[in-house]
Amino acid sequence: MSLISKAKKARSLPPKFVAQELARRAKKHVMHKARKIRYSFSLPKMSDSELLKKTGEPSLEKVITEIESNNWFFFSEKDKKDLLNTLKKHSDEKNKTLKKAENVLRHEFDLLGSGKTNLEKEIPWNKDFVSGKSWDNKYYKDIKTVRFDGSDVKIPWELSRCQHFITLGKAYWYTNDEKYAKEFADELDDWIEKNPVGFSVNWTTSMEVAIRAVNWIWAYHFFKKSKSFSDELKIKMFKSLYFHAKHIEDNLEYNSTYSGNHYFSNGIGLLYVGFFIEPFKESKQWKDKGVEIILNSMKNQILADGVDFEKSTAYHRLVSDFAIHAHILCKKNKIPLPAWFGKKLLKMLEFIAHYVKPDGIAPMIGDADDGRLVILEENKDLNDHRHHLSTGVVLFKNSLLKKQAGKFHEESLWLLGTSGKKQFRKQKSEELKSTGFRDGGFFISRNKNNYLFADCGGLGLKGLGGHGHNDTLSFELFAGDKTFITDSGTYTYSRDCVGRARFRKTSSHNTIEIDNKEMAPFSANDLWHIKDITTAKLIRWNPGKDKDLFAGQHEGYKRLGNALVKRKITAEKKKGVWHIEDEITGNGTHDIALYFHFAPMHLTIKENMLRTKTKGTNIALEIESPKDAKIELIKDFVSYSYGRKTESKTLKVTKKCVLPAKFRTTIKVCV
Repeated sequence: MSLISKAKKARSLPPKFVAQELARRAKKHVMHKARKIRYSFSLPKMSDSELLKKTGEPSLEKVITEIESNNWFFFSEKDKKDLLNTLKKHSDEKNKTLKKAENVLRHEFDLLGSGKTNLEKEIPWNKDFVSGKSWDNKYYKDIKTVRFDGSDVKIPWELSRCQHFITLGKAYWYTNDEKYAKEFADELDDWIEKNPVGFSVNWTTSMEVAIRAVNWIWAYHFFKKSKSFSDELKIKMFKSLYFHAKHIEDNLEYNSTYSGNHYFSNGIGLLYVGFFIEPFKESKQWKDKGVEIILNSMKNQILADGVDFEKSTAYHRLVSDFAIHAHILCKKNKIPLPAWFGKKLLKMLEFIAHYVKPDGIAPMIGDADDGRLVILEENKDLNDHRHHLSTGVVLFKNSLLKKQAGKFHEESLWLLGTSGKKQFRKQKSEELKSTGFRDGGFFISRNKNNYLFADCGGLGLKGLGGHGHNDTLSFELFAGDKTFITDSGTYTYSRDCVGRARFRKTSSHNTIEIDNKEMAPFSANDLWHIKDITTAKLIRWNPGKDKDLFAGQHEGYKRLGNALVKRKITAEKKKGVWHIEDEITGNGTHDIALYFHFAPMHLTIKENMLRTKTKGTNIALEIESPKDAKIELIKDFVSYSYGRKTESKTLKVTKKCVLPAKFRTTIKVCV
């Protein structure tokens, strides 16, 4: 973010918050200067004698015994037989795991759009292997992560989350083949050696430190009985995890104005490490701090209706990861959480149930970087969020979640065990109805396999638009058997700031654009900030048996002739028809553009009528007015996962209008 952008951002905040933030940053600056000087003389290390002193145990063997005998985790060795017997009934899951594990053995990774890439013998933990650019090992606060040189720091971060360790672990349980355990042990040892505490790009963000710690701990529970996982390496891992927790604790991603998903992840990381290396005297301190952060995050980040305040479905799924793991672990270990925590978590899951389309895929609202806490299912569609629903069915005995879950997902089995699957089968199912989330600003119209998701909320992060897009009054449409009108997705972050800006733009969403301007202006170099000036407002939400009516407005273009954008969508549910009425009031003459972004499919257009030509369900879209508008199909892109984009087509309707002006569109399902 440029100095000018920072100044503008500061002016938009209350003086009290600005003063608090400046004081906090000054304190952190002094702390880091002192730490850097201390680290220049001696890197953080721990001798065996220091470890024994910190744990109070008489021997290293006793430390290992105490850690491995603590029954705090989701499963233990005694559950192994039941879990494997259940999983072996589903050969697809086993085959997917073994295939991916073989790729890991060959050091073949496909991360964030990289395509399958062979990293050869030496895994480059500090390298963006797509661009070929690396980060030198130096004090983490001196490392510039976003360099605008074509590199993407998320590649080494993603690799160093070590989520593939779980794939190796599952393959080891399936086969008892030591080659998987040896690969895990070699990579773990290599990572620790090549990433000294506080001296690599993989220490720059506490969220990455936390997620890595969680995945190491999961891997430990798969490999702890392996002869390839030596006691010496176990002790080395304990020491490293101690420094992981210390690093998180010293670098909490807290902000006095807002704290987002990063801060939430800090809490779950501290909770996990606190449970795992319990013999360490600091473990209770870490657990307590973890719970404090988790409760604070749940209270301040999740709105009353269960919608995450960053206004991104992908990040809602990620934060749900954190909340679910915290809920299960605290319950299992008799750490009381207030009743409101469970109620909010249920609301989060109910939001997922409602936003998931009839095919199980989530709408691509806001940013998406494919982020997960742990990955317990292989090759799953990245936009399929239903695993949380099957877990929620068991946690809350909820029939509404059961309908959308579809099945008891593999992830739920690892979290809840075989007893969870039995409880899932017993739960009855309930049909979903059209539902609005007024705090979040999202409204879902549905009837059987027809679905429309409308956005009439702010841009997220308390008006700062961190992971939000210029998508107010946009919508996604699913009919029959597929998505027709879609959000464009995210594509990328720091690798291509122009590309990132393109996917955040008003014109990349199914909404109105005026005079080729943004509804909320932003700088392409300011990757995670859009000052929200839209003042989105719901006018009417009236769901009914035969008809749903949504109406909303925003003031993002008020600076242009006092323009006010209004949209009304009427769903004639039994007929499979949607009427869209767009009205722009204000003064003067303006260029108005209306966009409909289609999923990749064959489209034909004749005069004012567009038709799809696909196998199965099709739709016809008619621009009813204004009659003399310019209607064209333009080449475009849609991004279904981070780092990838697919060519698509967008219907663009434009007209120079004297305000007020109206556009009317009708969409019909047809065979």
